[in-house]
Amino acid sequence: MEIIIQQVRVIDPATASDRIADVEIVGQQITAIAPQLSPGTGAVRDGRGLVLGPALVDLYSHCSEPGHEERETLAMLGAAALAGGYGRLALLPDTRPPPTIPRPWPCCWRELEEFLGFPDWGFGAD
Repeated sequence: MEIIIQQVRVIDPATASDRIADVEIVGQQITAIAPQLSPGTGAVRDGRGLVLGPALVDLYSHCSEPGHEERETLAMLGAAALAGGYGRLALLPDTRPPPTIPRPWPCCWRELEEFLGFPDWGFGAD
């Protein structure tokens, strides 16, 4: 599936650029960035006022799972993080009860995919 995001602010630390451009995404890959792209057969989104850049990292996250899942689960935390542009979270071990067995992240990513309603995103893929 092709998507073109038109006139989005693109921040790219690898090239030290900060510019307004059109971005073409095919599948899960950015395939083109240019001042203006011609829409193909895919979807076109207005990117004015939006920012496209690398994901942020939160090194001080709290989660209520395990112990108080009625407040927040790992899937809910992950959905909120993605909505805010975060791609990595470091969770503090301050739950009650404390986790005694590390939970494998691929399991949590599958829950997040189901929570978001996008089971084909491949978050749990290696």
